[in-house]
Amino acid sequence: MFRGKECCSVSLTLFNHERRSIAIETNSSSSSDKHKFGGSLSDHAIKIRDISNPCHVVFVLDTTDDLVPISVDGVQRFPLIHGFQFCSNGEEFIYRVLNEREIEVISHTDDDFKESFPYDDYPEHFPELQFALRSQPHDETKAEDALLNQGVFGLDALSDSETQRAVEIAKSTWHPEKFERSEHSQEYTDTDLMHQNGCEPFCQTIPSDRCPNPQCTAEVDYVMEAYELDLPDGPMQIPEAIMRIPTLQVVAIHEGARDEELWGGVEVQLIFQLCGECGCVVVSNQCT
Repeated sequence: MFRGKECCSVSLTLFNHERRSIAIETNSSSSSDKHKFGGSLSDHAIKIRDISNPCHVVFVLDTTDDLVPISVDGVQRFPLIHGFQFCSNGEEFIYRVLNEREIEVISHTDDDFKESFPYDDYPEHFPELQFALRSQPHDETKAEDALLNQGVFGLDALSDSETQRAVEIAKSTWHPEKFERSEHSQEYTDTDLMHQNGCEPFCQTIPSDRCPNPQCTAEVDYVMEAYELDLPDGPMQIPEAIMRIPTLQVVAIHEGARDEELWGGVEVQLIFQLCGECGCVVVSNQCT
């Protein structure tokens, strides 16, 4: 995690699902570049409703930039924040941008705040840096590009021949266990296993595309019954869960591993998803 050092760049990848395109950060070369990393909430004139402990501004994006895949009525500067110290158990952080000056946290309250997490004297905000965006070449009809972003855009744009090339690439570059067959998957083809087990660019797994906001108005798909999970330390009770139709899309990823000075060498992968129904932002950290 962040150790209070200055840095010269930040890491950001933005995904536009309508255009099937990608943008990444680049060094700012003009005062007209209005995207920001870090800074305090007060620096950006943002207030968190009903939360007194610090949430961290990760990015503030100028949505007038055509490369920003986020559009919210009345909001030009869209904040991507995370409650690092509210999520000591690795859970998702959920919030909604009410307007340019106010955010509502949905998932946590001040009671969830852990002052010593992830370490003592954790800074209340990150150093503010200005940056620009540039397009990242991406052709979802080519096997190499499609595999690199399979977890975001899928592989459906590949032709039969490119799908076969993708299988060959995956078998030569992925861990062999991803193509191993269990007793229940003997009938799976290599193509099936590639579709099932590929998750790039995520370091662990593809995040759920079903909104976890209890107030989301998306249609209910099904209800998952409560069950008991056997763990080495004892059973864990998993409560009933309402599963809505898919409405979440990954709009941004911040990977701290690309900037060791900022994060002290510890890997961080923050994933920002936006719900197309209720407008909430769901943040997860797969390197917690």
